[in-house]
Amino acid sequence: MVLAVAVAMAVDSATPQQSAQTVPTFRASALVVPVDVRVLDRSGQPVTDLRADEFDVFEDGVAQDIKHFSARNLEVEAYASGRPLRRQPYSSALMPQSRRVFLIVLGRGRLQEPSRGVDALLHLVRARLMPQDQVAVFAYDRATAFTTDHEQIANILQRFRTDHAGIEQDLRQHFSGLAAVYGNKDLPASVRSKIDAIFKASTREETRELPAAVIGNEQRLAEDFSDPFDQFISGNRQTLQDLGNLYTGIEYLRQIEGEKHLIFVTETGLNLPRLEDDHSLAAIASDARVTIDPIQTGGVIEPPMTTAAPGTVAPPAANSNATWRQSLALQTLKTIADLTGGQASLNAYADEAIDRINATTRFGYLVGYSPANTSWDGRYRRLRVVVRRPDVTVFYRHGYYARPEVPPANRKQVVITSRMNAALAYRRDIRDVKLKATARAKTGATAGASIDVTVAIDAARVRFEPAQNQQVVSLVVALVCLDSRQRIIGQAVEELTLRYDDAGHVQALKDGINYTGRVTAQTTPANVKVVVYDYTADLLGTVVAGIK
Repeated sequence: MVLAVAVAMAVDSATPQQSAQTVPTFRASALVVPVDVRVLDRSGQPVTDLRADEFDVFEDGVAQDIKHFSARNLEVEAYASGRPLRRQPYSSALMPQSRRVFLIVLGRGRLQEPSRGVDALLHLVRARLMPQDQVAVFAYDRATAFTTDHEQIANILQRFRTDHAGIEQDLRQHFSGLAAVYGNKDLPASVRSKIDAIFKASTREETRELPAAVIGNEQRLAEDFSDPFDQFISGNRQTLQDLGNLYTGIEYLRQIEGEKHLIFVTETGLNLPRLEDDHSLAAIASDARVTIDPIQTGGVIEPPMTTAAPGTVAPPAANSNATWRQSLALQTLKTIADLTGGQASLNAYADEAIDRINATTRFGYLVGYSPANTSWDGRYRRLRVVVRRPDVTVFYRHGYYARPEVPPANRKQVVITSRMNAALAYRRDIRDVKLKATARAKTGATAGASIDVTVAIDAARVRFEPAQNQQVVSLVVALVCLDSRQRIIGQAVEELTLRYDDAGHVQALKDGINYTGRVTAQTTPANVKVVVYDYTADLLGTVVAGIK
């Protein structure tokens, strides 16, 4: 699943907005990769007196030369205005931050009791944020703009605290049983007005609707569960909604310069049954310089009591399926936090977690290095930071994708990135847009392998828009070469705008849309995965073609 990001990012670089004239060219040897590092002592307090020679940075196991080192102790600034800066491409200079950026993602379920989760967030926003700190809140499919008007966010959180229990009750009923299997996956209209009331917009409270990220491995996740049917449907749907919001929140934050903090508040955690799912989400966040701090609010599920016959000793209570699932969900939160440089709060009062996040994010180190591997090939590179001082704990992002460009900051590309990312993670063909594909290796290639791919796209469900007496359809096509271990060894992405007169439109609906593309791989791949996405219809199709 980690392989998805490279292609999702490649989609961004293929858009018309990034022409050859507007994308700057960099010398790879001059680029400095930033690593935000926090170091805590045994009591959990920041260590503030470290020197550059006490840090070692390793990329894919290779020691790197540190080119930048600075300590940052954020102080209150009297003047605070403006929005966060747009993320810049890697360059030869790093700029330490003077403010923090927080995105609060409110998950499904009980978030107030027993851990007092919403009260803790109100404490953060009203008493712990510095005037210059930027904050936004995201719940269900609504999000605010980032702002330094912290009272605006507090008002939304206060309304959420009052109303979210009733909304959750409505959603639990909607996303349970056969209604969840065969019904619409969107939020029901009956609760839309309640959600809008929480995020009501005024001159001081600007909100927007965020596109929900498709969870491409949804069917595989579903197949890994074995709960009773109704419990499985209800609980799994909740996890998938929260996971989709995390992906969307990360893409939202990707566009912002510097390190960002995503505080994810959840009742029970995320039930992702495979370790690869944890690592994939963490890799995407790390690449975006997003630190995830999960706060679990639901407390501990007690195992069932056992009874014994008179005169006998009761056997130890066996963990219930719910208890087992919760332990996995909490481990997922911990893994995601560890790999992104965050801290997980599990089965504890949330105000303690908020105070810890506030204290540890006020001081940190910015370390930069120029990679010894100067090939910016888009592959994921693993980072390890070692601090040569005893009895300390080090927090940092554990990797990034070697790609110096920055995706364009517009809604369309955020949606495309999320959708393509999810589609590549899905283990089976997606048939919302039906595809057929053949792939042939070009003969005579001496370096790597050149693959010609022919794709037949069923036009029945793609959306044609009328424009100047023509029917126009826009599609994004990704060709991804995979080796026998399903690792990306080559990729090509193209955004198509196709125009048809009336006769051509009728013919396309009857015979389909034909596309031919070429992709170069490092070696001859085992197969090519084709992803076609219609942004206007918000529909995907995927198919895997073997090499002929």
